[in-house]
Amino acid sequence: MSRTIEPPPRATRRAEVYATPTAGRSPSDDDYAAFGNVPARNGLQARVEIPLMLWTLQIPRGGRVLEVGCGRGVALPVLSARLAPASLTGIDVDAALVAEAERRVAAARVPNADVLHADVRALPFDDASFDLVIDFGTCYHVSGGIAGSLAALREIARVLRPGGLFVHETRVAQHLAHPVRAFGRTVPWMAEPALVPDRAALLWSVRRRRVARA
Repeated sequence: MSRTIEPPPRATRRAEVYATPTAGRSPSDDDYAAFGNVPARNGLQARVEIPLMLWTLQIPRGGRVLEVGCGRGVALPVLSARLAPASLTGIDVDAALVAEAERRVAAARVPNADVLHADVRALPFDDASFDLVIDFGTCYHVSGGIAGSLAALREIARVLRPGGLFVHETRVAQHLAHPVRAFGRTVPWMAEPALVPDRAALLWSVRRRRVARA
């Protein structure tokens, strides 16, 4: 079921701040453009990339799973089949893509799945809502440049439970998949110390939500 979620006032204000153009950044840093639909690329992601990623990184099954920037929902049926999550949620800022993802999930009869129209920079979830967050490149392309990416990282850290995992693409994966669009884009990992490096392969990395010491 897809629906539009209104973020709480705190999150809404945060998103508005990071979406505001800042002196010194080009307009392209603040204007998000959806990725084109490439059926062959979608099929490769579903049949090869996602299963290989889950196997290589030894991602645990079960738990509450969130995919940020789910787009057309290509990954959602695969994540459901491979991880057997207690719940599966996909969010995207593009309402048209959310509608397409909803149709895909319904056609695949994915259990315990929800698709929401929401912004990764202002996630409409309580703290520690998820055990696993997965991102296939959204943090590199979010509106607002570095500030927007940092807002996304902080929201991901917030909704992960302590000890929860954040799986994301590396810069190598981004440059292979989108050599032009990814040029010059980076994610300020060091600015969000709550997400601690855990393990990595060439194309993907895992960060763990820091557990606060008593």
